[in-house]
Amino acid sequence: MTTATLAPLLSVSYLVKHFDVGGGLLRGKTGTVKAVDGVSFDIRRGETFGIVGESGCGKSTLARTLLRLETPNSGRVTFEGQDIFTPQALSDKALRRRIQVVFQDPFAALSPRMTIYDVLTEPLKIHEGTLDKARWPERVRELLERVGLRPEFANRFPHEFSGGQLQRIGIARALVLGPELIILDEPVSALDVSIQAQVVNLLEEVQEEFGVAYMCISHDLSIVRHISDRIGVMYLGEMVEMGDCEDVYETPAHPYTKALLSAEPEINIGGEKRQQVLLKGEVPSPVNPPSGCRFRTRCWKAQDKCREVPPTTRVGDADRVVKCHFPLTND
Repeated sequence: MTTATLAPLLSVSYLVKHFDVGGGLLRGKTGTVKAVDGVSFDIRRGETFGIVGESGCGKSTLARTLLRLETPNSGRVTFEGQDIFTPQALSDKALRRRIQVVFQDPFAALSPRMTIYDVLTEPLKIHEGTLDKARWPERVRELLERVGLRPEFANRFPHEFSGGQLQRIGIARALVLGPELIILDEPVSALDVSIQAQVVNLLEEVQEEFGVAYMCISHDLSIVRHISDRIGVMYLGEMVEMGDCEDVYETPAHPYTKALLSAEPEINIGGEKRQQVLLKGEVPSPVNPPSGCRFRTRCWKAQDKCREVPPTTRVGDADRVVKCHFPLTND
């Protein structure tokens, strides 16, 4: 976690990504999955912005859209002021190399037919001219040592490594082109608990050394709290709360945020035990979300207004925002 500058590196404004649901060869469209529905946030240079939420809330779709693997239905995404979805930007390799990703599954992220040297130099082949070919071996050696692996590992294949080692290689690959933003998609969820802390510490060291910004997607609230400067909470495609990490964790303003945090395992040493909030029902279908506030069917504070009127985003001090008609006041 680092101190970030105020200027946004990435700006997301009212981003929408919907998917049509088909009913078979002849039935045509039967519905629309509202995976990301009007999401807005900024990521500043050198900071870590964490995104949390239950499975199916739209976190991974959001990441795929920012990586330009999906085309949004509407909204705007700018990287240092440049719209990344203009025809010119979509063909701009220089822009592509500035945003990289570390995937959730390190085993599936690397080709089993490629040596680690080939894995790490493949981005350099695609972005020809980034680094003189004579310096590739030196670059591979530097990156392997930086992520805590021996240089001779470059001649091995992925099946010869553990999950933790493969994720270190994934981090090295993300750094090859010198990006300014790395999207971390559940970066430690596939690893043993004993290895997770090592990888998280490595990510923090890399950020401190290279000044890279992170967008960290995770369902593990303790990981997000440890690594993030600010966090956003997603529910059914919407960003329902956002703010400074410690502020959100200590004083959640949205009922959903409070429920998520109350379910987080904690060690209580002489302090007041957090009261657990049990949500009723299941997450509604993103094809047919509830009217008004999407969280109202599971919310203990819901009133008639929540059924009839979608809540607007309330902006508070220090970038604190919450999308709720009746935000919490430490109740």
